[in-house]
Amino acid sequence: MDWQTVHWDNNIDGTIYFTVDADGNRTFVTRDELVPVESIEIKPKEDPDSEEVEIAVGATMNMWNLCEVTITPPDATQKLVWQSENTDILEVSEDGTAIAKKDGMVKVTLSTPGTRAGSVMAEIMVKVGAGSGVEVVENGAEAVSVAARDGVITLNNVPADSQVNVYSVAGVHVASLVGTGTVEVNVASSGIYVVSVGDKRFKVRL
Repeated sequence: MDWQTVHWDNNIDGTIYFTVDADGNRTFVTRDELVPVESIEIKPKEDPDSEEVEIAVGATMNMWNLCEVTITPPDATQKLVWQSENTDILEVSEDGTAIAKKDGMVKVTLSTPGTRAGSVMAEIMVKVGAGSGVEVVENGAEAVSVAARDGVITLNNVPADSQVNVYSVAGVHVASLVGTGTVEVNVASSGIYVVSVGDKRFKVRL
């Protein structure tokens, strides 16, 4: 769905309501035109069957990009706010910008504003870690090691002039290069990636 929210500011004339689309464009509406949120569901975007998302220490991500958020009704325009229960581990701004500070597990909520009865809320667990290990998914590759940390996937012991490809878990081609020995690939966001070295494949979590 297209992300929408409603912000309000006080001025001498009262309260101003407006919707904001994903590009930041504002459309002013009256109070009667607001569509309240009835329910919120959050799932990890990379692995919907999981109960958590992962972010590497030092990374800055947006919760809207990490999560699949389902809002009922789909045309709801009520404001939604992200919040972390432990900002020492993960700092999250109202718009969903998340800054991972140190290792740990933290609950992040998405809710309509306020604490009054009737407020709608959903939550998801976020694991903040220093990086991930490697899982060989086929063809065994004892000589090649893969690690991920701080936005970089590093491959060691790559055979001479090997073709290296990196894909997101959704199958999007991220990078392609020919390398030997130690090869580093910079990626834009955390998540699960599949790395192929020749005919060998690895799964790594950044």
